[in-house]
Amino acid sequence: MLSILREHPILTWMKALYVVVSLPLLLAGRVVPYYYRASHRFPAEDITITTLVTGNRFHILSDLAQSYHGPISVAVHVSSGPRSEVSSLLDSLHSLYETIPAILHARTDYVMMLDVDFSICTDFRSRILESQDVISKLRMGDVALVVPAFEFTDQRDGIDPSTFPKDKEGLLSLVQNGKLNMFHASWLPGHHSTNYDKYYEAPAGHVYRVTDYQYSYEPYIIFKRDSAPWCDERFVGYGSNKAACLFGMYLSGISFYVLPDDFVIHRSHIYAEKTRTYERKYNSLVYADFRAETCLRYFMQRLLDGTLELQKGENVRTECIHIDGVPGAVKEVSA
Repeated sequence: MLSILREHPILTWMKALYVVVSLPLLLAGRVVPYYYRASHRFPAEDITITTLVTGNRFHILSDLAQSYHGPISVAVHVSSGPRSEVSSLLDSLHSLYETIPAILHARTDYVMMLDVDFSICTDFRSRILESQDVISKLRMGDVALVVPAFEFTDQRDGIDPSTFPKDKEGLLSLVQNGKLNMFHASWLPGHHSTNYDKYYEAPAGHVYRVTDYQYSYEPYIIFKRDSAPWCDERFVGYGSNKAACLFGMYLSGISFYVLPDDFVIHRSHIYAEKTRTYERKYNSLVYADFRAETCLRYFMQRLLDGTLELQKGENVRTECIHIDGVPGAVKEVSA
């Protein structure tokens, strides 16, 4: 498979694209670090959207690039298959690349983690970069900004992004009419901590803090790239991977603040529920071990550097005290 990729002619000049080659049976994939690099340079203090895409969603990536006027970094997942299929996919990627006026590799100070099937409805990029109060929070490195996520209650209404609301007034109208709701409302732990009732009432420009974080929280966030810990790679497929990434950020001392004027909306599509059910079950077990391990690591780190009782250790104190075995293990090791 790797030899097929290396022989493809367009890979000789790809400058900023990571192609993930999946292996059978949900084993970890190989990363081929060839890449495209756009000719336009953005300033370092800008926001890069980072996302993952498969070949059947290139058209959605194209829509994302047309709606977002900043840099975009895209990891393209290429499944194992016949030589002709791989070559055809990479040719399609080349055609797409020529239509995207954005950087396909994060080279800015700030990044946003966003699934490709979300539509960007508001200009949060300009609003953040032009607000000294908000950008100063990002510069400190201990804040992640939450962009609230929504989906249509009737999935047929979520197919055409050109019909999506473009401002909060339009959003609220659809929410009040029961046509829009928080994303994955059936799984409240995922986004409920954003406090949507507070978001609906929040005055323009009034960024507010998430005060009831819990470990399943997985909003779409903007943060300072160099100040956040790396996301753990032990998770495979769907479920818990993003929550685990944000859990690590939270324990490192990063707090979440919600943008009151901005939002993204999910584009309806069919889910592979059978596969997702298996992956979700597997990853939930992995996440339980990950939480205990990560709590123990940060608990010990804060204890040894003397910050456990300070503000820097607040998230560790409040979150990890509830995990079985962690407080006792820390006391035993530090005795």
